[in-house]
Amino acid sequence: MKSGQQISKELWGKFKDYLNKGASYYASAEDVVTVTKIVGALGGIGSKVKIRSYQGKPHIIFSGNPELRKTLTKRVYKLTDAKVVKLALGRTALVNGIKDGGILTIYLLTGYRVIDYFLTDNATLTQLVGRLAVDIVKIGIATGASIAAAMAITGTAFAAYAIVPIVFVIIVGVFTSALLDSADSDLRISDQVVETLDHAVKSIQKNTNNVTNNINFLIEKEKEKEKTIKYINSYVGDIINEGEKSL
Repeated sequence: MKSGQQISKELWGKFKDYLNKGASYYASAEDVVTVTKIVGALGGIGSKVKIRSYQGKPHIIFSGNPELRKTLTKRVYKLTDAKVVKLALGRTALVNGIKDGGILTIYLLTGYRVIDYFLTDNATLTQLVGRLAVDIVKIGIATGASIAAAMAITGTAFAAYAIVPIVFVIIVGVFTSALLDSADSDLRISDQVVETLDHAVKSIQKNTNNVTNNINFLIEKEKEKEKTIKYINSYVGDIINEGEKSL
């Protein structure tokens, strides 16, 4: 009869790849949900918005029939309004949403890597650290690309359509992540990082052993030196004693 640990390892082996993809693209899936919410809140895909400053504070202005909008029923809202922030409308909210998505992905992938470390036979600490380090770098690049895309699209006429910036950012983020995953797989980047860490650890262990052996060697030499000195002192003492007796 199989133990609970064996069953857990077998299930993990079957579904780990799916869970890895889920952790990597969960934030993008959330963005898709956000788009559907925006479409519902604004009353359609073609809803337009404008950003204007009133009394020194940025406001968002919606065009079209307000009766078609489910959540944002007024024509003008502050960009800091909770309803607007929740839907990631406006450049600042969009960029903050991208950052939050990147942080969430790091948390999810960290959890995945730790579980994989404990449930995979012969897994090493260097594999955990190396692969997680590459994951974080890839997330950083994808997040940076998404922020750049957000800054670029919100400065164009396309930003007038509420969902266009978010959809564009989603496409850039997913494409960049997929491209990085493909490069990682083809070029064995994660594997090479792990191999480099393994080599570094072995080198440190070897150097540590050499230092330890040299210290032990010096200690033994010092002990031999002390024995030699004691022998010489004893020998000289014996000669002196014999000389005194003869006198």
